[in-house]
Amino acid sequence: TFTGNLKVGTYKFLTSTADFLPSYNKGADDVSLVYRATNDDSDEVFQIEDSGNYKIVVNLNDLTVNIQNIGGANAILYNSLFLVGSATQIGWNIGNAIELNKNATNPFVFTFNGLLSVGEFKFPINRSGNWAQDMFMIGEDSTKMYLHKGGDPDDYKWNIYTAGWYQIKVDLSNNTLSYKPLELFIVGSATAIGWNIS
Repeated sequence: TFTGNLKVGTYKFLTSTADFLPSYNKGADDVSLVYRATNDDSDEVFQIEDSGNYKIVVNLNDLTVNIQNIGGANAILYNSLFLVGSATQIGWNIGNAIELNKNATNPFVFTFNGLLSVGEFKFPINRSGNWAQDMFMIGEDSTKMYLHKGGDPDDYKWNIYTAGWYQIKVDLSNNTLSYKPLELFIVGSATAIGWNIS
């Protein structure tokens, strides 16, 4: 599955980032795939006629593809987002940055649930190992963020002051972030409130 912004043009599906072969190309119609193993095989490609946000689901079991324009006022620019920093278990090792979970129904939303230590964090857009890349940094307050352009000198980060299990939600449609410690509640006949969940 791919969810992201596509412009007018053509595309096909590769099986590696090292070579254009083998690939999966357009078959008999816009919903079928064909396996291309050699340069002598047909090199038909898929066409995007209208720029926009798309969800593409490829099924290699039956060689089908489902391409859907999902709309949206903002362009979906990132299919993945990562977490790095002294507050995380991997520290500042950007090559092992923690991938956030992408929301299945809202492609702008990414979440993280896990242990954070006292320290700092920010969100690179990949694990390239290059610190001069774009990444999301804290904005005017802890609920806002902005896209830092790779190579610029600014380096603003969020701070964790109390170690614990945290829930982080990032929304790229409006560049907002929420993070809070995981909350646990007790309920049951052994407690003063019984089974009254409210």
